[in-house]
Amino acid sequence: MPKFALYEASGSQPYPVVGWYDTDLLNYPNPPAEDKLFLLTEAQWQAHLINPSGFAIDNDTLVSYSSPAAAPTLAMQGQAAIAKGLTVLSESDHTIDGTYITNGIAFGSGDIASEAQYIATFGGFTTGSSLDWTLVGGSQVTFTSTATFLAVAKAVAQYLSAIRAAVQAGTALPQSTVTIA
Repeated sequence: MPKFALYEASGSQPYPVVGWYDTDLLNYPNPPAEDKLFLLTEAQWQAHLINPSGFAIDNDTLVSYSSPAAAPTLAMQGQAAIAKGLTVLSESDHTIDGTYITNGIAFGSGDIASEAQYIATFGGFTTGSSLDWTLVGGSQVTFTSTATFLAVAKAVAQYLSAIRAAVQAGTALPQSTVTIA
């Protein structure tokens, strides 16, 4: 008896194979309708054993098939946005313009939140009168004003908060560029 590939002929072709039937080996008391079965050669049957999910029916032919990638979820998009960073543009100090790391990895002399906490507690940078900060891509900016640094820290914190809120609410993610004074 023959071997078959089961497919659902709905939507557009190719139709992914969703099951395999070997009537030489087994007797199926309630087999699928014949219009959903594709008759296989022995070579096609052997090929399916290597990659059972890698086939579809296209114009009455068994073809190799890779199912399309699923669209990224909003949570995945949020993670990608965090990984890309936040581009900050300053109206008053273009030397600090750049894309700031927002994924929580320690960089430069620490992380933005720790540096902001130090400034709030002690009134200055952890490194003295200025602070070099590494951006996405490896370039650096030098902060000479704690107020300017805190404006960037605030923008990054608000960006991360907006991403979390958007993911939780199922709404659009925030823009990844912000302008500060």
